[in-house]
Amino acid sequence: MADAVFMVEILCAVLDSVLLGEVAGLFAFQYRKSRESLSSLLTLCFCSFCGSSIFYFIRFFIIFDLFYRIEVTMRFAAFTTFVFLFEHQFKKRRVPLLTIGCISCMLLILILPYDLAYTFSFTIYLAAIAVFWFFFQVLLKVDGQIRKRMISAIGGAFVLGIGIGLSADLVVTYGGQLFLLSGLLVQLVGMIVIGLNFYSIRTADEFLWYNNVQTIYVIYNSVCLFAYSVEKDSMLKEGDLLGGGLATVLLISQTIVKSDEPPSHIEFQDLNFLVKVGDREFSGKRVIAVLQVKKNLAILHEKLDRFVNSFETQFSGVLEGSSGVINIAKINQQGGQLASVFRAKRR
Repeated sequence: MADAVFMVEILCAVLDSVLLGEVAGLFAFQYRKSRESLSSLLTLCFCSFCGSSIFYFIRFFIIFDLFYRIEVTMRFAAFTTFVFLFEHQFKKRRVPLLTIGCISCMLLILILPYDLAYTFSFTIYLAAIAVFWFFFQVLLKVDGQIRKRMISAIGGAFVLGIGIGLSADLVVTYGGQLFLLSGLLVQLVGMIVIGLNFYSIRTADEFLWYNNVQTIYVIYNSVCLFAYSVEKDSMLKEGDLLGGGLATVLLISQTIVKSDEPPSHIEFQDLNFLVKVGDREFSGKRVIAVLQVKKNLAILHEKLDRFVNSFETQFSGVLEGSSGVINIAKINQQGGQLASVFRAKRR
């Protein structure tokens, strides 16, 4: 019986290592294509998780305190990548104090006497709490599909935490090897759930989408009905509209009208535009919304869709049967409230 349990433990550890290596490979491949910092950090994260699993596997054959130290340190390093992501990418801190604290803890685990190192290894749970806090902070700022993926990632982190608790030496000592096996499998599930959800997000800029929004334009029948600067939180004045931005947007709208399959993203020189053609027709014409952005993000496409749907609903009476005369003043007066979808919520 003991031999059978031992073999199952080894199989679980090997399965952990292989699958986590696959996830790390996915992020490495993604980084080669996108060169996004999120992909590189998550490659490091899952390489650390994979390395931790490998050293855990080695401990089945060689009982040596150095391998325990390395295993815990690599798992700590995986959590630290999320802590760094939180401080550097999300909070924009020049000095990432939490990250420095995590690195200090890892060094202490490696150099302290074994008994002290073992006690100090419990600080990994503080890093796990910081990761949960990061996920929660992001959750407050995003919506749509990105929000759903973050909720799934938080669920994965919670499952991972349960797995770590189940496989802790103290629990296994009193509960038996079944807790160890369960913990390994639960950890694996949690890490893969986190990995797959972040793989779908692709860039950390999705978390800071509000820093990438510039101006929203609404075009109807080659006329600019609405132009709002999200950066300045104000309507664009006539002098601002005479610049190259509006001319480019009008050119884009004319190209879209002639296209059978309008593109959802257009790059023109150093400018980026997201495009959404309305679903409803008004006097045989459709509304075209053009959002000028710094970067093409999935969450901004969803927000643009929502804005166009709201715009068509609120101003259908203005657009229908207009006979070429549209009350632009009314649109400008009420449209700014609709543009709030492109501003970060204050919580």
